[in-house]
Amino acid sequence: AMAAQNAHEAARTDPLTGLPNRLSFRETLDHLLAEQPHSVHLLYLDINGFKQVNDTMGHAQGDILVRKLAGRLRNCLPEGAFLARIGGDEFTAIFTGTQAEDVITRFAERVQIALAHPFDLLTRPFHLAVAMGYSHADGPGISAEELVRRADVAMYKAKETARMRPLKYSPGIEPDRDEDLRIECAMREALTAGREFSVVFQPMRDARSGHVMRAEALVRWHSATLGEIGPNVFIPVAEQSGLMRLLALWVITEVARKLTGRPDLRINVNISPLQVIDDSFVEEMSQILSGFGIAPGRVEIELTEGVIVPNAEGMARALRDLKARGHSIALDDFGTGFSSLGYLRQVDFNTLKIDQSLVTQGTRSPRERGILEAAIKMARALDLEIVAEGVETATQANVLAAMGVDLLQGYFCGEGVRFDDLPAPAPQPCKPPAPTEQRARHRTVTSA
Repeated sequence: AMAAQNAHEAARTDPLTGLPNRLSFRETLDHLLAEQPHSVHLLYLDINGFKQVNDTMGHAQGDILVRKLAGRLRNCLPEGAFLARIGGDEFTAIFTGTQAEDVITRFAERVQIALAHPFDLLTRPFHLAVAMGYSHADGPGISAEELVRRADVAMYKAKETARMRPLKYSPGIEPDRDEDLRIECAMREALTAGREFSVVFQPMRDARSGHVMRAEALVRWHSATLGEIGPNVFIPVAEQSGLMRLLALWVITEVARKLTGRPDLRINVNISPLQVIDDSFVEEMSQILSGFGIAPGRVEIELTEGVIVPNAEGMARALRDLKARGHSIALDDFGTGFSSLGYLRQVDFNTLKIDQSLVTQGTRSPRERGILEAAIKMARALDLEIVAEGVETATQANVLAAMGVDLLQGYFCGEGVRFDDLPAPAPQPCKPPAPTEQRARHRTVTSA
């Protein structure tokens, strides 16, 4: 009987990590769906970076990394949740109860914090990143297969958009292959012909004088066949189809061309992490700027805090190379992710851009204000220039200026305009644009 029990447990245990395996996961999920179907939430975790370890250090080191990772995930798991390893770099967690979504959020935060610390392998540290998606058995008769499929769809959508927080499944995130193909074909044709895309520029003003100190380049696309397409739609398609490089270089070319007529301005450009770690892309970008006679220091590269970077060390090296070429580097959307402190240790950033969510809460709630002030003090201690994003009111502008923010960006200080319409660098207070102007803020080239 003991031997049979041991065999039963061994068949349901992952030998490398000691976690439940795929068989145990499936049995547990089936049981919970039968017992309490409406409270079951399934979280799918996909770890980025394993393949690089196996390829460069060997499978023995890969196994060590898996064991260490499993230990960290287990330490993050709340009581009552179920964690399993179902594949080489894939884990699942099952949560039940009326507060399951809040529990998932807290678990994900603990995981991101745990993964911000490198893993020691041989003589070098190694960083991992994770994409997470989850589904909820919120309807009658949802099968285990369908719940897994939905969590998988959400996880891949989170991975595709470089989202660090767990993404909940909804029918709206199901991939529309036909629509994506139409967008890809139209985009490829437009980029090849050099038409339909345009760049607008959102000013950043000095928090005290109102000077326009620089602007952020924002890409727009009006397709002749599809109409107005937002960056939140065409950027993911560009990334999936391999068109991101072509789009990014087109934006850099437009920015360089415009800068030749305004020696007083600097421009910020969002660049995808995939391009930043591509040596040939960086070299081609440098050649474009050189061809227009634009010093690299006049183009600041923005890297979104929340992006998932499979190779954090490679990213740090790439950013140091950009610095060596003369570019300044901004950490964008600070306050939305969990990896920023690790980045700040590895990379000598020039600018910290505080996300709109932190700006809004920090100028409204006393508790959140303390967090905002702490972020500003930290940036000051690191000698970083501080930009507050999403500034929408005079009250916010005044509070942020008093806190020591250097630059303000947002609706209150002006939306994206044609380059020729950017104000001259003269003292001019922030004021909102006309009510008819579009308020939505879009990124240039980003995966977030």
